[in-house]
Amino acid sequence: MGWTYKMDKPDNIKEWVKNELLVWSNTKFIHTVLDVKIVNFKEVYAAVEVIDSETGDRNVFAALVMLDYKPHEKYEFGYKTLDETCMPYLFNCPKSILDKLTPTDNEHSNEWRGHCHEVLKQRVPCFGQTIELSEALVFTDGVKRSKFEVVRWGYTQRQKRYRCIETMATVSISNIKSRNYTVMDKPDNIKEWVKK
Repeated sequence: MGWTYKMDKPDNIKEWVKNELLVWSNTKFIHTVLDVKIVNFKEVYAAVEVIDSETGDRNVFAALVMLDYKPHEKYEFGYKTLDETCMPYLFNCPKSILDKLTPTDNEHSNEWRGHCHEVLKQRVPCFGQTIELSEALVFTDGVKRSKFEVVRWGYTQRQKRYRCIETMATVSISNIKSRNYTVMDKPDNIKEWVKK
């Protein structure tokens, strides 16, 4: 499928993808979007559940939406929908989406999932993500910290810093690629999450 352009950019892209774009009408199969994540403002990854209404068989696959728009403009919004069986060359799928997918025999899907898992091992966290280090670090102020939100820093807002979820201190973390960390979904209740 090619690109589709429409005049107005949706106010909430995540809700638009979940409630309008990835909605199929079919009497045999029941489709439900379980989760949607936006990565780097241009890639949308969704876990879509399909239940066969006759047999009850359940399958969860990954749907992708490529976006083309200028972040601060309302017009000329474009999108292109794909799924994992197309072997799309977008491998930034979050772990929370990959974990929801059911096993498949599709060669392209398995290859795509493998690439995504490899990228997760190598990737530097993106702005807005929340990470948890497997080993807490002791910083120059003597405080141990392990849970951070990745924030923009500096005059151009292109540098990365890590804001501690518990103390709100903003710090640098050297060699983040070589450190063992998990990208977390941002919790609804941060105070309870910090206690865990």
